[in-house]
Amino acid sequence: MPAHGPVGDSVHRRADELLAHHRDRLAEMAAAVGAGAWTAYLVARTLPWTRRRTLDDRPPYHRMLAVNDTALHLDLLAEQGRVATHRMGGVRDVDGGLIGGLNACGNMAASPFGPGYPGAGTTLAAAMRYGYLSGRSLAAG
Repeated sequence: MPAHGPVGDSVHRRADELLAHHRDRLAEMAAAVGAGAWTAYLVARTLPWTRRRTLDDRPPYHRMLAVNDTALHLDLLAEQGRVATHRMGGVRDVDGGLIGGLNACGNMAASPFGPGYPGAGTTLAAAMRYGYLSGRSLAAG
């Protein structure tokens, strides 16, 4: 179970390391939200990534994976009540306030690549995820 490191002598020790990393990562993300980062992309930009590279230093595909991973962690933080959420897919104005009744998903909402776009199809998974969540939110009222 080495994941991103060398094979170890204890699967139990490695499991404990992964749980500790997950706990620390959630704390880092909660702190980023507390400091004003309000999208998965903005939170991901505050975090160190593999080999201490920044999000912007990562290749486009790995940047997308990192932002999607961040979004899933933010969902967990919301389920735990550690961050406040708003309706999924809600659109914010330039001052960060929600625009009532307006939802978006896909590249209209926010791209995991920030201002760049590497090519067709690269954001389909994120668009489907947020489209589904936004639809559920709108249906629930």
